[in-house]
Amino acid sequence: ELLAGQTEANLARAEALIRANPGHRLYVLPELSSHGYCDEVLSQLDPTRPERPAQDAESGSVTAFFCRLARDVDAHISYGFLRDAGAGRTCICQAVVDPR
Repeated sequence: ELLAGQTEANLARAEALIRANPGHRLYVLPELSSHGYCDEVLSQLDPTRPERPAQDAESGSVTAFFCRLARDVDAHISYGFLRDAGAGRTCICQAVVDPR
């Protein structure tokens, strides 16, 4: 179960599920798996809100987390997150990291 707006808890849950199911070359997590998918999270897409949890797609903390995990479990991981699209815009993004 994803927890709305609780990124750290959602990342910990994703890691626990992946580590509990070893041996796969690809793990696919749901849309917005890092932030939770609900009205509370989607309302944060509003560019006028100052407290947006959006991440940079290449250097954000969510990406760094899944890069480390992919290396640890030697597998590709597809995960969802809110991406900072620039100019105050946020979008829903799905990304894949590899174990290298």
